[in-house]
Amino acid sequence: EEKGGKKVKGLQAMMRLKMTNNSSQVKRMHETMGFEVSRVQNSKSKTANHYNSWWAHPLGQNDKRWRSMLEHQRINHFPGTFMLGRKDRLTRCLARFRRRVGKVGMDFYPRSYILPGGYGDFKADFAASKEIWIWKPQASARGIGIKVVTKMDQVSKTKPGIVQAYLSSPLLIDGYKFDIRVYAVATSFNPLKLYIFSNGLVRFSTKRYCKVKRNSKDRSRFMHLTNYSVNKKSADFEARVDADMEACTGSKWSLLALWKHLREVRGMTTAEVDKVWSDMKEVVSKTFISAEGHFNMQMGLLSLKRHNCFEIWGVDILLDAKLKPWLVEVNTCPDLSASSPLDRAIKGALFSDTFSLVGVPVCSHNPNRHEKVEKAMQGQQGPGGAARRGESAKGTRLKKPAPPPDKFEWYDDLTAADVTMMRESEDEFRRQESTRFQRLFPPVEPGAQDRLSALFETSRASNRILLQWVRCRDNIPPRLQDLLDMKPAEREAARRGAPPRERPDAQGTPDTLVRGGSHPQLLRSVSAAGVAGVSRGKDG
Repeated sequence: EEKGGKKVKGLQAMMRLKMTNNSSQVKRMHETMGFEVSRVQNSKSKTANHYNSWWAHPLGQNDKRWRSMLEHQRINHFPGTFMLGRKDRLTRCLARFRRRVGKVGMDFYPRSYILPGGYGDFKADFAASKEIWIWKPQASARGIGIKVVTKMDQVSKTKPGIVQAYLSSPLLIDGYKFDIRVYAVATSFNPLKLYIFSNGLVRFSTKRYCKVKRNSKDRSRFMHLTNYSVNKKSADFEARVDADMEACTGSKWSLLALWKHLREVRGMTTAEVDKVWSDMKEVVSKTFISAEGHFNMQMGLLSLKRHNCFEIWGVDILLDAKLKPWLVEVNTCPDLSASSPLDRAIKGALFSDTFSLVGVPVCSHNPNRHEKVEKAMQGQQGPGGAARRGESAKGTRLKKPAPPPDKFEWYDDLTAADVTMMRESEDEFRRQESTRFQRLFPPVEPGAQDRLSALFETSRASNRILLQWVRCRDNIPPRLQDLLDMKPAEREAARRGAPPRERPDAQGTPDTLVRGGSHPQLLRSVSAAGVAGVSRGKDG
């Protein structure tokens, strides 16, 4: 537009990406969605903090840049993300989870030992069983350093790593081993809001599989490993040259193609295939529940808002011959590059749907205004669940008409921050319905709600409230609806017990611009994909 002889970029001028992870693929994806890429490299620059979305490498837990984040800003990692992303920490995390919930609730991760500390226990287990094992470095990716162990002398007493019981009976397709890369996205850990992308990648080995016995020398990486980075070097690797989501060809399929193969070639019913997918989702849900206490602690220590962070994880799952899913590993920085048209279609849809789900706010980048806003926001609730400005940990209760003694409901004791959280979550759930994400937590199925809630280390009020909301969101009680319909000024007046101020006239700030009493400079919370139309892959 032209305004006063100057060019005005409109919304795009307020959608700014800060990149400290120099990925050309991610940069192109953001530009396609309408983001203006910030090229400021000096962290002390006056404009270094002028961004909506920050795409970064995982930051250390003591990185000072965490504390510079403002209410409206989003970053693509949670603090402490390597609790899941490192193999040794993931193993410890799941071991604690197993001690808490028992073997029945945590039977999806192979028996593992962390070396060198667990070398003695591993040696005893190796001698007592006839299994073969697999050794992995504790913090590596792309299959680097992984080896199959058939002899005890192949494992060093001093080298750090983990050793796991090898899954020797995997599900095979045409004699080849494969694993499944699914993508999980978390937008909050207090309350936990976790999603899984409905499509993924099926990655094949390039040498026909045969069982390996003790003392065997047949330890080919092209047979035992399914990593793309390993098998692309094989002479038998078949690259995909098309983006057909249902084509069962090449060394890499889509997840939708696998479901088609199970139905049409193996004769499985739709219900049986859905059961496999449901079991896989259960594995992902339990994995993240096992670590939610750690993430909440890190968020609280850094005083981050519950919605400052989001993250895409790549979760690798292996199906055994009985179609039981096993967790292989969790990848903190999954590869988003497009090595084939199939990758481009799946990862492009994943990326655009992630930003639709997150709803990055569009706002002004005036630092003076943000400073005033942050001071005004100090009385709002932080990620730990306690209000600020000297308020009690229980928060300030809304002054509503007292219900009859025999009709007290869960929503009659909500704080203003609780209502804001429910409204923001409902907005997110509605955005999710327009994407290819499926919600893992809070679960959609009533039976899963109680089952998964019992697995948390700490019962958090935010999780309980959100679960109650999910149960009644299709049939909202009148008293709760009245509470949700209160505008920010009315909620503040109810909180303070004062009469509400008169609302601004038609030329004032629209309600939708300050939904939930959040950032006063927010123009609206929109998905980046809604600003510039991004073509989606043909995965439904």
